[in-house]
Amino acid sequence: MKLQQLRYAIEVFDQNLNVSAAAASLYTAQSGVSKQIRLLEQELGVALFVRSGKRIAEITPEGRELLERAKRVLREVENLKQAGKDYSAKDEGVLTIATTHTQASYILPRAITKFVRRFPKVKLSLRQGSSTQVADMLSGGLADFGIAGNSLAERRDLASALCFEWNRCLIAPTGHPI
Repeated sequence: MKLQQLRYAIEVFDQNLNVSAAAASLYTAQSGVSKQIRLLEQELGVALFVRSGKRIAEITPEGRELLERAKRVLREVENLKQAGKDYSAKDEGVLTIATTHTQASYILPRAITKFVRRFPKVKLSLRQGSSTQVADMLSGGLADFGIAGNSLAERRDLASALCFEWNRCLIAPTGHPI
């Protein structure tokens, strides 16, 4: 199995099952894309796509699951490449943090200031969203780590650790019915 075969199959899926569009996007020949997908299917022992003549008509249920796994594999390959770059260029690179508005506004400014002073060659990037969006950014490989509410602990595809707890209180004027 070759990573290129996974890329080809994913690109066909991403191009609405259009092999010609996938080949154009990958700067290669349509016949090469088709051949590599067939070889991948032979090695896996399962059809990823349903064919109608020479055309791909739809994705099989097995194909859908396997392509999701293939996407994770390719993301990990990119992470591995980035880790290699990170080790070879200590204290340099890009760090992307996904976080909620509240964290970005109230918790992170002091930490970011210290981080930037300590690692001036690291490009720091913040991505903001709801707790659910933060989790999706992490799952999608769009951020290195995230800071959000407790809802992230429910995600099985992510590891989480409690950093701190919010102290909330209700305030009302003296004599108020509350």
